Amino acid sequence: MSDNHLRQNLENEKSWYENNAWIRPDHFLMKWPFVHPDRHAKAWGYARMKAREGVLKFLKDNSLQIGKLLIAPCGAKADLDILSGCAAEYYGIDISEKAVSQCPTQIRTKVGDILDSRYPAQSFDAIASFLFLHHVHKVGFEPFLCEFNRILKKGGLLLIMEPSALYPLARVMDLGRMIFGNISGLVPDEAPIMPGKLQNAVKHSGFAIARIEGISFSHVRIPIPIQTGIEFCCNALRTAPVVRQLAWMVLWICRKE
Repeated sequence: MSDNHLRQNLENEKSWYENNAWIRPDHFLMKWPFVHPDRHAKAWGYARMKAREGVLKFLKDNSLQIGKLLIAPCGAKADLDILSGCAAEYYGIDISEKAVSQCPTQIRTKVGDILDSRYPAQSFDAIASFLFLHHVHKVGFEPFLCEFNRILKKGGLLLIMEPSALYPLARVMDLGRMIFGNISGLVPDEAPIMPGKLQNAVKHSGFAIARIEGISFSHVRIPIPIQTGIEFCCNALRTAPVVRQLAWMVLWICRKE
């Protein structure tokens, strides 16, 4: 276990999983017209729907069938809204006992640290790691990616979905946190990812990138009619080079070389 890993606050991560509360719900920026639950649901629902479409299309286009799929971390719902029907067997690992206890029963779960997963080498045909790596900037991406590589079979798939730091509103959000503080409950090490940095780490960890797709160009703070217009206008650009990395949420499909 690296010294960097020792500096990661796993208790913060557990608290985020188990509570995920807005730290300052009374702040004016956490109320209408800046925030609304329907906007949040609409933006996340669209992003996750497009992630599912992207994964299923890739599997179909490449005539792939997944046997054993690991969801790391699995959280309480194991991302089955994206991954259901993609694999024959589902496994999940998470540091939160509460999250694991709430996982759907078809997931074979364990409580544990991804960096010390203790799965045998080449155990899985695919790994899905959604909205996780943007929590581990201090540790770095490569320790986790190397562990994924170790437990994946040759030619196995690694599915990653993360927010992009190149998304225009990401800079606005950074500025807002500098002025108003952490009003929305972010973990201290949490921040959108620079796509190039992640892609370099993926390649250094023994993966080839098979597909990159910008799955959503909207955002939870954008009013629903504007969200709809943005996604309609950007739909044809989701796989366009450069533009796809400007999305709010980006999907990477990688293969173990």
